[in-house]
Amino acid sequence: MRKCFLLITGIYANVWCGMAYTYFMQGITTDALAGYRSTTVDIWQVSGNQAGIAEITMPMLSAYYRQRFLLADLADKSIAFVFPTAVVHSGFSCQVFGNNSYRETRLSLGAARKFGQNFSAGLRFNRYSTHLNNKGISQHVLYNVDAGIISNMGESLRWGCYVLSIVPERVVRGQVSSLPTLMGVGVSYRLCSKMQVMTEIRLTSASYYSWTGAVQIQPSDRLLLLTGLQIDHDNAYMFSFGFAYQLSNYGIGLALVQHQRLGITPSFQISYRFGRK
Repeated sequence: MRKCFLLITGIYANVWCGMAYTYFMQGITTDALAGYRSTTVDIWQVSGNQAGIAEITMPMLSAYYRQRFLLADLADKSIAFVFPTAVVHSGFSCQVFGNNSYRETRLSLGAARKFGQNFSAGLRFNRYSTHLNNKGISQHVLYNVDAGIISNMGESLRWGCYVLSIVPERVVRGQVSSLPTLMGVGVSYRLCSKMQVMTEIRLTSASYYSWTGAVQIQPSDRLLLLTGLQIDHDNAYMFSFGFAYQLSNYGIGLALVQHQRLGITPSFQISYRFGRK
């Protein structure tokens, strides 16, 4: 089982720029939109474009579970919390990936703020730790910084930009390693009151790039339907779809991601908004 786990993890890391999970963001919205996160307003922007939490109006708590390629050994669990105030919106998230043989943990703390009605910016600090329980290999720990902005260009058009690993690394202990800098730029356009279309381009310092196109449909005030397509630099594609449903202060969501080479990844999310809706 361990050999199988390491083999699959190696394949996965190759597809995602040499990272086992770090830049595959969390949240049903991001999953169902094939990785799009430039302009969305969502609690799980605490691990994407941090500026996306600046428009959340009430404190929120969310739990998220994803099982990559239907393999329990490649599952990760995450929680997130956003607390908005008149001055700044604060966000915290914790993500754990792996098992007793190999485990990655990320702790993130960030803030976002609106400047006027049409511009938001956010900054996030992350602590990563990797632990391999194999022949005494020590734990590796590093820190990095992410940032993002979102701007409204009119009633229907928004654009956003985020940079992950502006400060690529600060190794506290363990071997020297780094996370590649990743930049994403995207736009969303509201075709009508119930439909948006989105597109995004991502580039990394490791010469990786990808394109995402996505659609969001809102049949009612409670229901969101989401779908997207991502194509990377070697023409591998990833198709996704999902839904989010809001009932009073509670929200649930489900997404399925179909990778051309690696198979299906389901994910599930439950959220709670504090205060009166």
